[in-house]
Amino acid sequence: MKRTKRSRRESGGRPVVLTIAGLDPSGGAGLVADSLRIARAGCHPVAVASALTIQTPRGVSKCIPVDLHTFRQQLRSLFREMPIRAVKTGLLPSAGHLRAVAAEVPRRVPIVVDPVLASSGGFAFLDEPGIRELLRTLIPRATVVTPNLDEAELLTQICVHSAQGRRLAAAALVELGAQVALVKGGHGGGRAVIDVIATDLGTRVEIEEFRTLRLAKAAHGTGCALSAICAARLALGDSPLRALARARALVRRDLRRAMPLGAGRPLLGL
Repeated sequence: MKRTKRSRRESGGRPVVLTIAGLDPSGGAGLVADSLRIARAGCHPVAVASALTIQTPRGVSKCIPVDLHTFRQQLRSLFREMPIRAVKTGLLPSAGHLRAVAAEVPRRVPIVVDPVLASSGGFAFLDEPGIRELLRTLIPRATVVTPNLDEAELLTQICVHSAQGRRLAAAALVELGAQVALVKGGHGGGRAVIDVIATDLGTRVEIEEFRTLRLAKAAHGTGCALSAICAARLALGDSPLRALARARALVRRDLRRAMPLGAGRPLLGL
């Protein structure tokens, strides 16, 4: 308890949350968007860049990984000096970057893993060795993992076109070691968005299914926002399921406020 009080005083009364992600210059996703959501949730954001990207809400044209020595030094210096209470990971462009995160983030710190494998337009961020490393090192460390349908299918090799497939995929991610897995249904079809959450209860895996009416709007950066808010809520003391519920509700609210800024998809409202 003393450590928690001191940590909050050192950050101005706000828990410190680290986002590890790529830089999206448009601010719709990645480090900028994560930091905005973390701050709005009542936490202090700190950020480590894993990659620089050339992108706008219209799409991604290039991804330049941050060299591994610099990446490790960013992580090491922050954990040495800052009272970090939770971590969110997004784009990690190589197996080496994944190993660095697993090595440098203390095991006591909860991690929300947003497994960013490719952009919505199909630009691949992580190759096959990287995906294997994600499955081997980071998903087993995850307090919460939040794949979309394409990511869940790539990670588990389970077809997720049906609700049953999503249930099986979410359970498979928990069996790999994640405490909670959310398979997001936003990229699916139909009038309803079907999200599936699997939770490791120790002796069994509990599966819950949530159906919400699909909104007519789409926006850039919804996955980043959800995982960043979830990490902030964990830092504030919520349970993983409570953190996810709050994050899902806030993203849905912000999707209704989506703003067109230039060409391409709108950005989430604030």
